[in-house]
Amino acid sequence: GPAGLSGIADLAALLDDDDPFREYFMRIGPGMLATDDARGYLSGSIDLVARDPGVGDADRYWVVDYKTNREPRGHYDPAAVLGLMEHGNYPLQAALYLVALQRFLRGRLDAAYDAETHLGGASYWFVRGMVGPATREVAGAREGVCTWRPTSAFIDAFDALLGGRR
Repeated sequence: GPAGLSGIADLAALLDDDDPFREYFMRIGPGMLATDDARGYLSGSIDLVARDPGVGDADRYWVVDYKTNREPRGHYDPAAVLGLMEHGNYPLQAALYLVALQRFLRGRLDAAYDAETHLGGASYWFVRGMVGPATREVAGAREGVCTWRPTSAFIDAFDALLGGRR
């Protein structure tokens, strides 16, 4: 049957207490999303998978997605970008993309795959807020950029949910 999303709120407890999207995932319940069928969120494609070779002797991989959303006030500071993320249900999209990347890496790296080592996370780039070298940095984060690294336990459990194993 279709991969259901109705159990995803139960997985929020697997995210770190300070995860920026923990509350978002805790709120997801029947009727909150346009559909509880994961296929309704699989119409897009991952814009980029970036390889970071700087993690010991192993590569770490990141999902990167470009967004052209306009922030109504023209603000792209970290708080505004988190709002854009939640409004667009992009944390859910990012989680789906990370499951897809994990499945790919498992197939590619086989027994050598380790989520903590190889799965970096997701970085969403709101290009209207990125103005080249003049892009401001706020609290160590570039305006217009949201980078999220959920726990591997959350991604594993979401993968199981989508595969009907949870």
